[in-house]
Amino acid sequence: MSIWHPSMYGVGTGFDYDAGDPVVPLDPGVQDMDEWWFRGPQARALKPQNGSVMELPAGGTAAVEIACNVAWTSYGSRTTNPSDLLSACPDNYGAYHTGDPTGPLDDDLLSGCALAVAYKSDIDEVGWDDLVVFSTNQTCVRQKVTTFDLHNVLHENTAASIEIDALVAATRVLGAAQFVDLAKPPTSFQILLTS
Repeated sequence: MSIWHPSMYGVGTGFDYDAGDPVVPLDPGVQDMDEWWFRGPQARALKPQNGSVMELPAGGTAAVEIACNVAWTSYGSRTTNPSDLLSACPDNYGAYHTGDPTGPLDDDLLSGCALAVAYKSDIDEVGWDDLVVFSTNQTCVRQKVTTFDLHNVLHENTAASIEIDALVAATRVLGAAQFVDLAKPPTSFQILLTS
């Protein structure tokens, strides 16, 4: 699964997979930051379409579309009904990673997703320790349209914008994530997506 938006790195115009399919899981042996981050240099070289960004309102919410193919999203040709049980990946229980791949979905096995921020403007300079989780959704991916609470860690007197990486992290530790009160937080976020 991947978050889909015109502001994501690694896809070309019309969501062409020029740098590889963004929903294919990374090899478990990938331990090098350069190959993991934004799925490697080739994907990082494909900048967001037309300079697109997704604004995230501090203290508000953000609804993102997560699916196993862009076709199922509002950007695709076979959009699914967001209220359908398998709206993120029709007819594929296995893609949800919630137990038996033949179904049904087991909500107790949902792994969750997280949004993280890195206070660097050059994606090639970001390292493992630069990422700070600022929002989680423990019922992700349950539906195609997934909402994240954007915790208000922003100060009114800061005028900077930063880029964030939306991490679709399949991990059980998300419930224990610490929200860090950042010393110099920005007034707004610009989201740059990767899977």
